[in-house]
Amino acid sequence: MVNKGPKTLLLDSLDGLQLVQPRWRDRLLVRLLVDRLDLELAAGRSPDDNRLRSLRAAAIVAPPARERLAGHWEATLERAANQANRRIPLPRDRIVGAKAEIRALAQALRAGRPVSARGVAMAYVILVAGAGPLHGPRGSADLRAAIEAAIAELVPVHQLA
Repeated sequence: MVNKGPKTLLLDSLDGLQLVQPRWRDRLLVRLLVDRLDLELAAGRSPDDNRLRSLRAAAIVAPPARERLAGHWEATLERAANQANRRIPLPRDRIVGAKAEIRALAQALRAGRPVSARGVAMAYVILVAGAGPLHGPRGSADLRAAIEAAIAELVPVHQLA
């Protein structure tokens, strides 16, 4: 079964809150603009005032998407730890040095509670951004800090108190 995304979205507009039906072209645009939308969500832009950001946010906070992302993080850690695939250049020491944080991130993504789209988007961006702390010139301390920041965004506010 193919998940076609949410049937309706709640958007904040100048006229107040309104329910909208996602259109097929919106879904196509989300696929084309996924990197930009993830960067916007990770930077803290609200999904509530933009149809495309709202669609992307709804997709990434869904449990199947969070499970896949957690699996990608764990696979990255496993490849780095086992040096299984030398064709894919990975900063192995940096990844293995952030092992505890990566495991905590995977656990937070798999938690059965609602999480923020910002936290999930941050986890996506860290994993795929070529100039980010995972693949770029930064060190392992930056990778650990970036992952910890994503985890902090994933934890619901009521659990912080």
